Amino acid sequence: MKKDIFKHPSFYIAIASFFIGFFFIFQEGSYMRLNSYLWQLNFIFNLNIARKAAPKK
Repeated sequence: MKKDIFKHPSFYIAIASFFIGFFFIFQEGSYMRLNSYLWQLNFIFNLNIARKAAPKK
């Protein structure tokens, strides 16, 4: 992983989304499970945004 990715705010939003989604996995109910999947998708999208924003060498 490039070190420039750590300078982008979307990387830190992605990390927070991952842990929030991980928390919701262990909650009961279909709404919580759906919420977990949405947070995990948010993690993937934000990580992709941060990766694309990092300058290529």
